[in-house]
Amino acid sequence: ALAIDPSARVAYAIGTNGVAAAVDLDSLRVTTHVLGRQLAKSFNGEELQARWLGDGVLAVAGQKYATTADASGNETISQTPLGLRLVDVRTWSDRMIDRGATGFALVGGGLVAYGTAWTSATGTSSTLAGMGVAAYRADGSPLFRALGGRPVAMVQTAGGRAYAWIAGVRAFHVAVVDLATGAVERERDLPPTSLLADY
Repeated sequence: ALAIDPSARVAYAIGTNGVAAAVDLDSLRVTTHVLGRQLAKSFNGEELQARWLGDGVLAVAGQKYATTADASGNETISQTPLGLRLVDVRTWSDRMIDRGATGFALVGGGLVAYGTAWTSATGTSSTLAGMGVAAYRADGSPLFRALGGRPVAMVQTAGGRAYAWIAGVRAFHVAVVDLATGAVERERDLPPTSLLADY
């Protein structure tokens, strides 16, 4: 995952093996650091997202994919959350905020986390679970949770609302959450041509 502090002109690359790198964008000097705890064990197919929050802190979330096969060649594919962490680049320490998160959106100086977990095996039905959405201040303190237990694949924000795209319902099913209160205002199916801007 990659995040940039524009004022200090430093890029931060966060690896799933617990190693982070800081790149000075003027000199291209690279320094590496070991985080206090690993973000994840080394599995095939990890994916991370990182964003600069300011005041020396990065938000990092992600998911891992794994494929296994039995003796008959039947495959099981799974996707599990790596969780949402805050990484302090001044001390290179990290703190878990939400274990169920696979991604997040920035809004008003805070974070809206969301997540899914699924397993699909040859010849059996798939399983799909989630954490709904959870809002946090930039310091990681919780604000609210909504859509508990539902698999949210993506969140977009605009006009004081979070638009949570629910996985496994219909292709374009969206729940609208008021960011001030955490209340779910409504749910609706959108036509495939509808687009929501991410602010």
